[in-house]
Amino acid sequence: MSRRIVIAGGGPAGLATARAYRDAGGEGEVVLVGAEPHAPYQRPPLTKEFLRGESGPGELPLETREWYAERRIGLVLGVPVTELDPGRRELTLADGRALAFDACVLATGAEPARLPVPGGDDVQLIRRIEDAERLRERTGAGTRVAVVGSGFIGCEAAASLAMRGAEVTLVTMERAPQEARLGAEAAACIAGWLRALGVTLVTGAEIEAIERADGGRRVHAAGHAPVAVDVVACGAGIQPNTALAETAGLALDDGRVVVDATLRTAVAGVYAVGDVALAFNAAAGRRLHVEH
Repeated sequence: MSRRIVIAGGGPAGLATARAYRDAGGEGEVVLVGAEPHAPYQRPPLTKEFLRGESGPGELPLETREWYAERRIGLVLGVPVTELDPGRRELTLADGRALAFDACVLATGAEPARLPVPGGDDVQLIRRIEDAERLRERTGAGTRVAVVGSGFIGCEAAASLAMRGAEVTLVTMERAPQEARLGAEAAACIAGWLRALGVTLVTGAEIEAIERADGGRRVHAAGHAPVAVDVVACGAGIQPNTALAETAGLALDDGRVVVDATLRTAVAGVYAVGDVALAFNAAAGRRLHVEH
């Protein structure tokens, strides 16, 4: 009997699912549904080579369209999934279409976290091709930019913008960039690299507000003088896209979908992978989430 596997999410996790199924000999119909108009692509270059203008959109796709055709992986792009009905085994798309499935894999990823402060919505986020293109267009030599957050995204964006000639200030709650994740020694190295590129570091600083002023923005951080800039870019973590899982009644923990070591949820036929999943790691003996 023919089976249909529908993957809700067009990022690297969705692609990895489709590839693994075919590589393991799976012969059922595979449909990958993505909210973005692009087939799965690399996100790391968005804050590195792509942001610096050293590469273009054509270098981002993870696979060619021919690759999908050869492996009989259907693509439905630019149409978000709006509802998951596990009982009927059906997904509803934003254009009204319904997709029946035998197995559904939630690979809905995450969105950049927004700052919960006044003016926190008035910043440039970096997650999609269009975000990086917009940030590149708005910045250049002499542009004053505040980058909020010192994780991978924040540090990479700050470095790339500085390399393009922007006057960059990195504002972070950490005592040094990446200290919480990589430790003090690595953080000191990263801080040195950023300063060598001309990035000003404002550390141990909790953002209190971002206001429009003099045609630009003014960033207010506790215990520090306001930072006047033209553009504010935010790389302050992610928020998993769990709306489909929540409305479908799937179990959540730590803001993610609970799955076992084989990525199964407690609902038959429904799986979760990538940023949205909190998977049981057999080696660690506990559930872990991996954001890179």
